[in-house]
Amino acid sequence: MYQVNVSELRICQKCPRLFAYHLKGKKEIWRIGLSGSGNFPGRLFHDKIASVFHKQMGSKKKTPMKSEILAAVNSCSNDSSLEKTISEILERYLFINLMKKHAMKMKSFQIESLLKGFTLWRKHVVHLIITAIQQIKKEPSQVWTQIFLPPEKLLSTIYRINSKMELKVNGKYDALMFDIEKKEIVVTEFKGLNFGNEDDDFLQLVLYCWLIKESTGLSPRGILFYLEEKQPAVYYQAKEIADAMHHLLSPLFKEAFLILSANEKEKKFFVKRTQNIALCDHCPYNQSCDNDFQQKVKKNKEPETITFQKKSNNVQKSKESDTDEQIANKEAESAMKDVIETFQALKLPVKSLGYIAGPRFIRLKVRPQIKHGVTPKKIMNHAETLQVQLELQTAPLIKPQAGFLSIDFPRKIGIPLTLKDVWEKGQRNRPKSTVTFPVGMSIEGKIFWANLAEPGMTSILVGGTSGGGKSVFLKTVVIGLAMNASPEDVKLVLIDPKRVTFTDMKELPHLKCPILMDQKSALEMLITIVDEMESRYRSLEKACCEDITLYNQNSDRRMTHQVIIIDEYADLIIDKKTRDQLEHLILRLCQKGRAAGIHIILATQRPDVKIVTPIIKANLQLKIALKVTSQTNSMIILDQPGAEYLIGRGDMIIGGSVPFQRLQGALSGKEEIQLFFNKYNNGS
Repeated sequence: MYQVNVSELRICQKCPRLFAYHLKGKKEIWRIGLSGSGNFPGRLFHDKIASVFHKQMGSKKKTPMKSEILAAVNSCSNDSSLEKTISEILERYLFINLMKKHAMKMKSFQIESLLKGFTLWRKHVVHLIITAIQQIKKEPSQVWTQIFLPPEKLLSTIYRINSKMELKVNGKYDALMFDIEKKEIVVTEFKGLNFGNEDDDFLQLVLYCWLIKESTGLSPRGILFYLEEKQPAVYYQAKEIADAMHHLLSPLFKEAFLILSANEKEKKFFVKRTQNIALCDHCPYNQSCDNDFQQKVKKNKEPETITFQKKSNNVQKSKESDTDEQIANKEAESAMKDVIETFQALKLPVKSLGYIAGPRFIRLKVRPQIKHGVTPKKIMNHAETLQVQLELQTAPLIKPQAGFLSIDFPRKIGIPLTLKDVWEKGQRNRPKSTVTFPVGMSIEGKIFWANLAEPGMTSILVGGTSGGGKSVFLKTVVIGLAMNASPEDVKLVLIDPKRVTFTDMKELPHLKCPILMDQKSALEMLITIVDEMESRYRSLEKACCEDITLYNQNSDRRMTHQVIIIDEYADLIIDKKTRDQLEHLILRLCQKGRAAGIHIILATQRPDVKIVTPIIKANLQLKIALKVTSQTNSMIILDQPGAEYLIGRGDMIIGGSVPFQRLQGALSGKEEIQLFFNKYNNGS
């Protein structure tokens, strides 16, 4: 049996190779990639403030601080007076006490940082106490030990990977409370950082919640408390925690077990790279880890040479080589054979239902043999096994479909998909709307169109990490909308805080205004559009029309559809002075824009809860996820995992108001954009 603690599992999730270095004795591995100023004295805060408070409040013994707080609860006549009194007690017993003993050893910036963090924490604690008092009917003195539970208690649970493989997981949480009203345990993790590592921090919180659930049987909810942020608390409900336990922990435990067992043999062994490529830029082992942990690559025969014509996707081939279709079929048949044999060896028999070879991907169709006890979930748990067997760079995406499980993986040699190809092939099912564009092509070869006039697609969220193809996709959207309708029918507002995405679009005749590249101009334009939206609603009311379509059919004065496309929403709201106003304007347009013919496409490469807030997300109906770095990011965009398995360069999953499906986005390079302008200027 191997042992691992929560902090080590966090390292393994961040990067399996860093975990392997940690096992080999490399020091300070946990610091790599951390965010924050580095000024906050985290150990002092944990040991001398948070831990002291929770120990005293969770104990049956009376201490001076606890007695004074209890007296304040019994004597103060209102919440405001109670808040002030408890704040003074906490400052005197905790912060001032700590300063008397440690201030001489601390630097001025550490004291300043600690004071800011303590002030945030104190406000949080006072709120918890007042809320708890409002919930309970008993005397406060009788229920302190029910509300505040002992902090930093070591928990331990054994995870059984199979009958012969066990992993002992240990962890010491920061603080626990019990919500008497909801009968839920609340786990709080304090971070002397900012929001930059929220995915890693969330996993750590989930691990502590898992340990508590295994120990108590209760499903906890959680709080991440960032002591270097002005709005420090990030709340996670019990269902979010439970979903993350189900999706994240099993593969993580297996990964850690494999690395632990390989490390014990004291030989060179293979460990896969992190999916968070940005971490490599800050890692001191970036240049050496491939040599230390990379698997030796077997020399294969040189692949057959395939080239592409500049103006066509037809494959040029020598007389001796196979056609592209034959190459794809051979690759699919070989993969299907490997998949069947792999699951047979795992005693999970599946039946082949054929395959589909798309331009960039192959989809295998298999049906689990239910009569042998093989469920879809058991098959889906072996994505990484198939990654190894099929020699793939990333794990294949396995999803339930109608009557089968699909296993999607990239072809060794893919065929580029251009906007021209997608446009021409999609004419059969193109919606009759002035605000429609092709999103991409499915593996089966069907073109999916987004129609912004439909209630379920009136606004769109696009999320994906750098290299996923987000900027190319947005260009495709712009050109697609422009090809579909004249400037009299559709006006575009392009907001480009990065200043590089829409540089080719400056001469586009459909632009309502010049491309907006700063917060001020974007804010002014959004205010103008909101005012115009309200004016349009008055016109609709006067004409007794429920939306822009009916109005244009019955009125001589036409309303033009307007589409606002924002690339990198996170950069647009980076200034906290204007953030709230921008969010409010965007929210109003999302909620009311459809009937008035105003639509929003909002894109970001930072799909986290601080950027894509729940209320913004709820009002963006169609969700498009390109490649993301973690399952948490996928959950934020799509409300389900999957986008972490994408391979980038336009590979996407759509969901939200439409069925979950994988598409390949089209390429719209400079040549295609220029072809559009030439075609438009020639009037053809």
